[in-house]
Amino acid sequence: MYYRVFKLLFTLCTSTIILLLFENKSHIHTEYLIPALVGLKIIYIFGDFDRDDSYTLSDLIYWSVVLLVSLIIVKIKLTYFPEFYINKYLKFWNFHK
Repeated sequence: MYYRVFKLLFTLCTSTIILLLFENKSHIHTEYLIPALVGLKIIYIFGDFDRDDSYTLSDLIYWSVVLLVSLIIVKIKLTYFPEFYINKYLKFWNFHK
């Protein structure tokens, strides 16, 4: 059980950090977009912790933790490193210029 939680948190943090390396060129705020994308990726890869098909309190806690941890990482990045994007250093990905 603890190993599964560790894998989930590790995947959650690395997915959020990797997505934050790319500049957001959509019209959706980064604070909303990245936690939603990471949450969907985590639920697709790991599923739920309970086995039944009905929604329970553990599902609510699971989604809250996934979205909250991802949002905290996004807020830290946007507060302390607002202008660091990998797009600026890779010239061949700069399609819009």
